[in-house]
Amino acid sequence: MTFHRAMVGMSAPWWKRPTRGQASVVYEFVILSDSSRSAEKFMHGIKVLMAKNYIDNLAEEVSKGLREKAEQGMWPSFAPLGYRNVSVEDGRRGIEPDPERAPLIAQLFEWYSTGDYSLKGVAQKAQQAGITFRKSGGPLPTPTIHKILRHRIYTGEFSWKGRIYPGKYEPIISKDLFERVQDVLDGRG
Repeated sequence: MTFHRAMVGMSAPWWKRPTRGQASVVYEFVILSDSSRSAEKFMHGIKVLMAKNYIDNLAEEVSKGLREKAEQGMWPSFAPLGYRNVSVEDGRRGIEPDPERAPLIAQLFEWYSTGDYSLKGVAQKAQQAGITFRKSGGPLPTPTIHKILRHRIYTGEFSWKGRIYPGKYEPIISKDLFERVQDVLDGRG
């Protein structure tokens, strides 16, 4: 029986796990098994730790890059519904309102701000208006409508990792409309 490298991350060392028959791993042309020398197991462990460190460092660098992008006012992820990803200054990626969907997203906020519609009612109106997901073309379910209505990004500022950043992109709705919708959602409107 041969083990995959991904099994190294399991709780017990692979050579101490109960198996049927003999267990061995071919790793960089060295066969590790119950009878492997301690130096071979030690070197294998060192290489696993180095790989883990590389992955952790990569994650830190990606997180740092996304935070820096947010600090520069650039949305650091895939564009939400109503926006589209575009190339901006210096070849970097940013967002801009989607000419087809942005007016429809603004309409969702207008409908809900009146207090005349429930989230389900707004979802039904959205389906009638033809607001769909970009990729699947499917209708927006009620939880997605709720998420959109809570998403500050449509005002020209956004929340990233618990902080609010001013965005360098065109807002779809006013901050006043956003606040009115939040009041209705919170039962204050």
